[in-house]
Amino acid sequence: MIVNKTGRARVNQQEDLSQYIEDTVGPSLLDLGYRVVCVMVAPRWRVQILIERVDESPVGIEDCTRAHRTASLLLDVADLIQTSYLLEVSSPGIERPLVKWQDYVRFCGSHVTITMANPLDGQKYFTGLLLETQQREEEMAICLRVDRSGKEEDLWLPWSEILKAHLKQPVRKKGKGYR
Repeated sequence: MIVNKTGRARVNQQEDLSQYIEDTVGPSLLDLGYRVVCVMVAPRWRVQILIERVDESPVGIEDCTRAHRTASLLLDVADLIQTSYLLEVSSPGIERPLVKWQDYVRFCGSHVTITMANPLDGQKYFTGLLLETQQREEEMAICLRVDRSGKEEDLWLPWSEILKAHLKQPVRKKGKGYR
């Protein structure tokens, strides 16, 4: 972080920027009834903020507009970004990313897709049912029920080794209830 002439902190590395943006806009958006799911900074300074409503009702265009206005004002005042940027505020969508530990706790019982930083038994990608979370001191892990060769297996995955994860809508097979 660099301090500019006015004494305000400025971020000089793109990868650090996401957390600074979330710290800057998160509390005000929470006051408006929105939770920041995650902040992503893409090439060419595209800043994307994914929000969800605290009351868990669907995010509409009015919500995105309201959150965008607030976030834009806060980012301009904070002067964190040293160049022009494009700000996008949107819903996380149906395949919402799981970013924070609380996300995993909240979405137990949901289908998820997980990418591990390092292979586990030769496999980096897992899709299954998130069964439970476990936290002991500084160790955190999730239990995922996966289908391996037609047989269900429960795997414990260390949270620190998860590179990325998101909700996965199960595929509906033809038959009962299929349209």
